[in-house]
Amino acid sequence: MRLNVHAHALCLDGVYVRAGPDDALVFHPLPAPTRADVTEVARRTAVRVERILKARGRSLDPGRQVDEPSAPPVDEPTLAAYYAASAQGISVAGERAGKPTLRLVVAGDTTPRAADDDDEPVAQVGARACLC
Repeated sequence: MRLNVHAHALCLDGVYVRAGPDDALVFHPLPAPTRADVTEVARRTAVRVERILKARGRSLDPGRQVDEPSAPPVDEPTLAAYYAASAQGISVAGERAGKPTLRLVVAGDTTPRAADDDDEPVAQVGARACLC
C-alpha cells in the first residue's frame, strides 16, 4: 500500500457536434492551450488548494503556522502506520518491510526537443514551478 498524493485531470482536445438529428457527428479540434492558459489554470488551482489547506489548518509554507484546528488523528493504528510509512517512502510488508520502496525509473524520450520547447517552466505559482 502506498499513499501517492496526485491529481487527476480530464483535458478535452475537441468536441463532437451533430448538425442535425440524422447527421453524423463531426469532430472539431480545439486549439492547443497557450502558456497564458496553462499559467491561469495553475494560478487558480494553487489558490484553491491553499484555501482548502487553510480550512483544514494546513499550509504549503512549512515555516507558517495556521491558527485553525488541525485534522483529527487517525483512529486506526494500522492505517496510521501505513500513512506514516508511505510518507517516508518505506515498505510496510513483504520482503522489503522497513526498507525504502523500490522505484522503477524509465528514461523518457531522448530525442532533441524543438528550439521553442525549452526547459523554462510553463507556469510558476509561488515558489513552485510546473513543467507542463
